[in-house]
Amino acid sequence: MRVVLPGLKTSLRHQTALRHYHATQPQPWLVPVGLTCAGLFLGTRYILRAQERVRRRRAGLPGEGDEGEGTEEGSSPLSKMQQVLGVDVGSSNLRVATASLLDSAHGARVIESADGLRATPAAVAVDNGSVSIGAIAKALQGRKPGHTATATRLLLGPATKERDELINKLPYTVHQRGETLEIELDGKTYSPEVG
Repeated sequence: MRVVLPGLKTSLRHQTALRHYHATQPQPWLVPVGLTCAGLFLGTRYILRAQERVRRRRAGLPGEGDEGEGTEEGSSPLSKMQQVLGVDVGSSNLRVATASLLDSAHGARVIESADGLRATPAAVAVDNGSVSIGAIAKALQGRKPGHTATATRLLLGPATKERDELINKLPYTVHQRGETLEIELDGKTYSPEVG
């Protein structure tokens, strides 16, 4: 078939070019690039979801779809527990650890503080009304010993000869009001509270 445009002299080659004219050239690389992008998107999404599932499992939280697995009506919360949290309150340091009830081979894992310490100093400091705990309070003890309380766990409980000797050695003031001991830090008096 021959296309002739009015008022235009055309050659056979020109007419063939008109018949096969495309707005853009075919792009054979477009399909593999599109499939690669889709694969990267889906793969990244899968990896991110898998990381979230692992994080939730390590934290002892239920994962997606775990709510209905193996649960019966009336089952106790203890039967659903996967991890135990332990707190060691010592006279000089505090430690927090977790242990898995499902995997006894790995034992307890001590949780590190934001500073990377496995033990937090058992110290409280009050300076100009600002309360600090842990390593910050322990650092303040050298500069302002009357503002930092340490070994407070040893002050709790019944009166003993050892406790009275300790009170005399402490750098902060301890007042006795009946059976209760109160400590004085930065000019203010604090007493133990049960919460």
